[in-house]
Amino acid sequence: MKRIVITFIGVMVAATSLMAQEEQSSSKTQKHAQRTPEERAKEMTTRLKEELNLTDQQSEELYAIHLKYAEERKGVLDAGKEEREAQRSEIKSINDKQKAEMKTVLTEEQVAKLDQMQEERMQKRGNRPQRGSGRRGRG
Repeated sequence: MKRIVITFIGVMVAATSLMAQEEQSSSKTQKHAQRTPEERAKEMTTRLKEELNLTDQQSEELYAIHLKYAEERKGVLDAGKEEREAQRSEIKSINDKQKAEMKTVLTEEQVAKLDQMQEERMQKRGNRPQRGSGRRGRG
């Protein structure tokens, strides 16, 4: 009888811990998704200013570029398209236009470092599934 009670308590503690972790990660995801285009642009510009040693002029120009394309992406995502692939394609197109415009502001060294940072980020993602893949709606 003692074993059953101890096992039950252990299962309850494990389940509670797991639920708390899931709740915490989903709240982070929701916070990330709820950021405004201005917040996204500011975060990206701040990060790049530090990592690429941008001048104040470059920071201002990149903020404007980031804001422009963050608003475009938000428009695509808010449209609530049924077809995820079409949405992804539009977002990729926006990202490509943004990167091309950013390259007009950055020096060659900064562009090279940005490309390297993006490559490292892609390698970090490596084997992880893309957001949303393998989740709800299947089957």
